[in-house]
Amino acid sequence: LAYRGIPGEPALYSDPGAFNVLKGATVSFTNIKVVDSAGAAVTGFDFVAADAEDNVSGETFDWSANVPLNIIETLAPNGGWGCKTPSGVGTDTISCSGTGAGGSTSYSTSQLVSADSPTTFATTWDTAEQSGIAIGIRTAKLTLNKQVVGRVNPADSFDISATSPQGTLLGSA
Repeated sequence: LAYRGIPGEPALYSDPGAFNVLKGATVSFTNIKVVDSAGAAVTGFDFVAADAEDNVSGETFDWSANVPLNIIETLAPNGGWGCKTPSGVGTDTISCSGTGAGGSTSYSTSQLVSADSPTTFATTWDTAEQSGIAIGIRTAKLTLNKQVVGRVNPADSFDISATSPQGTLLGSA
């Protein structure tokens, strides 16, 4: 429910076949790299993933990366079911077992996890129902406003620029 309307169809679903058969999958990403307009690798991005469906009793999620993982947000922390107590936050693996039986009248508690500039990322989910994950890349957005007060000469000017941590020019004016 909470991820509807996100452009790009970021959710991957397990097989919706016969119920009460263990389903799910492991999805692995390797050699992850984000590059600038010149093709140079940059840091400062997060690889993110979330449980896109109800995570109820008997279902598990595991996220892993080559860098520490963190929780960006807990969706519906007071929901009646879902991933309530993730373990491993701040390490290279976060695990969570679902709680409760689910329903259609309120939200499920879900974790949105992130890894800062990883080169590998994987998620595994086990379920007896159809379930899914949402994945994406989170980049930074920067807005810079400069106000010059009390110019000495009306023709005075200034330059401003922003660079990546690697020294790549991102923009100038």
